Amino acid sequence: SNFGLSHFGTGAGASIVPMLCGGHGFRRFSAAAIMLQRRCATCRTAARVAALVRRHPRASVVASSCAAGAGGDFVAQRAGGEPLNIRRLLGVTSFTIFDSVVLYLPFYRFLDRRFGAGVNLPCVAAKVFLDSAFFGPLIDIPLFFVWTAIAEGQSFAMRLRADYAGVVGAGVMFNIPVGVVTFVFVPPAFRVLFGNVADLGWTTLISYFAHRKV
Repeated sequence: SNFGLSHFGTGAGASIVPMLCGGHGFRRFSAAAIMLQRRCATCRTAARVAALVRRHPRASVVASSCAAGAGGDFVAQRAGGEPLNIRRLLGVTSFTIFDSVVLYLPFYRFLDRRFGAGVNLPCVAAKVFLDSAFFGPLIDIPLFFVWTAIAEGQSFAMRLRADYAGVVGAGVMFNIPVGVVTFVFVPPAFRVLFGNVADLGWTTLISYFAHRKV
């Protein structure tokens, strides 16, 4: 015990005691401990969310696509300076759910089966090309115009003639970088979920274009 006291009373040990017990040192230690606890809590929450998504992929996609569809169209209506149109909101939201669950979920699974889940240039390029140059312009965008026009009692042919080319161009510019991030950095189980997060911006854009002349 005498050795311990003399050891901490002289030399380098003398500087440790006030650092730990002094006001500034204790506050730094407490702040670091709190930060570590928060990071651990965040990691635990992320792990629970990941496990939930893996157990219930469709339910997770439905919830995220519902939020993306409703939020995106709400922002588009505000940007257009229009009063809130609930019928339009429901039409866009229902399409976003259908698009994610019925179309994109199996489409992404097909891409992984066909080209593999690996991250390499040919694989990623093929997936991004099929998504941005084929699936979006030929299936996703036309179906959005038809679905929302029918839901609102409007002419989908008029919407397609007026806005299809502009929306396809915007979709290519939007979807290529999102597709690269999706297929390079996002694990397969979370790709549609990540796409729905990005879909908040895309739904805002496509809904705004589709309704600006109606």
